[in-house]
Amino acid sequence: MFRHSVLPHKMIWKIFPKLAVVAVALYSMIVGVSMQVDADGHKAAIIELDGIIAPVTQRYLENSLEAATKVDSEVVIIKLDTPGGLLDSTRAMVGLIIESSLPVVVYVAPSGAQAASAGTFIAAAANIVAMAPATSIGAASPVQASGGDFEGALKEKAYQDAAAEIRSIAERRDRPADVLESTVFEAKAFSAQEAVDLGIADLIANDLDDLLREIDRMSVEVMGSTGETQRIINTQGISLHYIEMGFFNKVLAFLANPNLAFLFLSLGGVGLYAEIRNPGMILPGVVGIICLILAFMALGNLPTNWAGVALVILGFILAVSEVVVDGFGIPGVLGIVSFILGGSILFAHFGTPDPFEFGVSLDAWMFGSMVVLVTIVLAVPLIAIAFARKVNRGIPIPQTIGLIGNALTSIDQQGRVRVRGETWNARADQPIAKGRAVRVLAEDGDVLLVTSEDD
Repeated sequence: MFRHSVLPHKMIWKIFPKLAVVAVALYSMIVGVSMQVDADGHKAAIIELDGIIAPVTQRYLENSLEAATKVDSEVVIIKLDTPGGLLDSTRAMVGLIIESSLPVVVYVAPSGAQAASAGTFIAAAANIVAMAPATSIGAASPVQASGGDFEGALKEKAYQDAAAEIRSIAERRDRPADVLESTVFEAKAFSAQEAVDLGIADLIANDLDDLLREIDRMSVEVMGSTGETQRIINTQGISLHYIEMGFFNKVLAFLANPNLAFLFLSLGGVGLYAEIRNPGMILPGVVGIICLILAFMALGNLPTNWAGVALVILGFILAVSEVVVDGFGIPGVLGIVSFILGGSILFAHFGTPDPFEFGVSLDAWMFGSMVVLVTIVLAVPLIAIAFARKVNRGIPIPQTIGLIGNALTSIDQQGRVRVRGETWNARADQPIAKGRAVRVLAEDGDVLLVTSEDD
């Protein structure tokens, strides 16, 4: 006899707060931010942007500003250190900052940090621009995704686009347009003191406490329900609250690296190739799939040339076709060529230029290492097959009788097997499942008579 139990109401009310905490934590991971909240509501929200400006950075800023607005933060401080980033993400972030209902301060920090390329646009869009000592801002000239300069009419279009964007920001925030334009047309960069002297930065602050003292009682314009309104920043007795990037977004930010993307893409292809050549190993296939998932997560946050990705994948498909259909090594060689070509244009940009974009390219050592690895993995089996065919040429007696191989397909009277590194047509008197070990009983021309090794 079974007894049904029901949770008492008191127990449910005790569990409910814990479930609520878990739900909030999971939500924070999904939206990508977490923030401590006090009852007094007098706080400065700190957002740390460190690295490439990419879609994951845009989502982090958007969610962070939303979280800070919900708890009515006094001011939002963006600690910025970036070499640049992507066009769409930069424009979206500039719009988020300008349309914010809270005062936004961009603080280029710590010492040694930079607000280069796209970072210049983001900093200029803030209500207040502060810089730590030994930091820099500028060098906003557009470059191609591969890192090279534009030429001719394309160069003029890219520069004019970037200049128009930064002029509009300068007009909105009452900053010197000519100085900001020089970061585009002349690739000028300025130290913290130079930036303050020229008016593109408002102050120099040694640390966050110093910054809060400096901006206290400053009046800025923010977007209200009826348009722009004046707001006085009050930092007396204010507390600092860091809005952290969620775990998932941290992973995406870490993966937003061209070398990691190419590494995972290459290893993923190699893993799946090894699994197909040796069915039943499992581990290479699992690792390969995981690497490919990570590769596409990374590529989605980079200025990827998807034609390059397609060529890399085509290279592995051609290599796999060599396993299934004997092509005398030609598909394998074409696969290696396709992989090299795809890798070389993986981050090349041939269309309309991204005026904020800094150069994204593969490290030569990473590219060379992966080319050597993939070439070895794909070429060694091809060389072994060619050598075996050369050695066996002219020998009239069967060379496969008694050897053990693997069934590449299910064999129900007919199928395909792999024996001694070669793919053969095969037939069997009894059905043999795909992946099972087989023994060669006889040769009939280019067809092998096989039986299950378990028999």
